[in-house]
Amino acid sequence: MPLPAHQSARDWLARSPEYRRAMQHVDKLLGIQSTLAGIRPELRLVVASLRDGVLTLQTPNAATAARCRQSEPTIRSALQDWPEVKTIRFVPQRAAGRPDRPSVPRRRIPPAALEDLAALESSLEESPLRDALRRLVAHQRR
Repeated sequence: MPLPAHQSARDWLARSPEYRRAMQHVDKLLGIQSTLAGIRPELRLVVASLRDGVLTLQTPNAATAARCRQSEPTIRSALQDWPEVKTIRFVPQRAAGRPDRPSVPRRRIPPAALEDLAALESSLEESPLRDALRRLVAHQRR
């Protein structure tokens, strides 16, 4: 639908019920964010979503998430102005710039030990242990 020349984009969007619902939801999330920042600014909680009564809050790390779970009743009481919040979920933020874990070099079983394991495997009857040894030897020989 082309935009009339005399109407601004804001006016055009304001007539859309989907846009109005989205903006009401954004206002609600911003209000919750503001309340949380006012009661516990040191926790640095970030409102991630509010869906089906579940408020998801991101924390800087797992330790803060655990601390928030312990103080959930206090946080919940501060959010009494939002009756649609039934449950609060705390999740640690994923850092985009976090370096990957260093790769651990694959440990190799020495060839003599590998031969001994192969001999042990061939001396056993069919069993889960024999299957495990067979897989181990095959995996190490790759």
